[in-house]
Amino acid sequence: MTPTTSSGLDTRALALSALVAALVAAAVNTALRLVALATTEVGPEFDPLVDPAPVVIFTVVGVAIGAVLRRVLAGRSATPERTFIRLTVVLTVLSLAPNVVFGVAPEAAPTPGGGVGPQAWLGLMHLVAAAIAIPLLARAPIGRRA
Repeated sequence: MTPTTSSGLDTRALALSALVAALVAAAVNTALRLVALATTEVGPEFDPLVDPAPVVIFTVVGVAIGAVLRRVLAGRSATPERTFIRLTVVLTVLSLAPNVVFGVAPEAAPTPGGGVGPQAWLGLMHLVAAAIAIPLLARAPIGRRA
């Protein structure tokens, strides 16, 4: 029998959904990184795209934060799936703010070598990770009690 929490959210199923979402999103974003490097002028010091590690790490961390949020909402909301989707869509849009700001004003960015193109690719990666993770995490099965 799979353990459930007091809210009935199947914790193992949520963890499995998060793992699948993280692996798929990281793989897709890694592929997008390669396309970005092949098609966009990226300065050699722009680590968010030049180094593959930040793409994978931040994708996995973002999915993990989503899973924690989904778990928290399961016990605190009358409509946890709908609340999760709405909240994560808002958070995804907000996550694009640095890409917009640093795309328009690359001199303000903490990492040189970016600009509109590289920031647009990073923003696309946010959207792709969200498009993969949000549905998987929102649909994490609710456990049945005997």
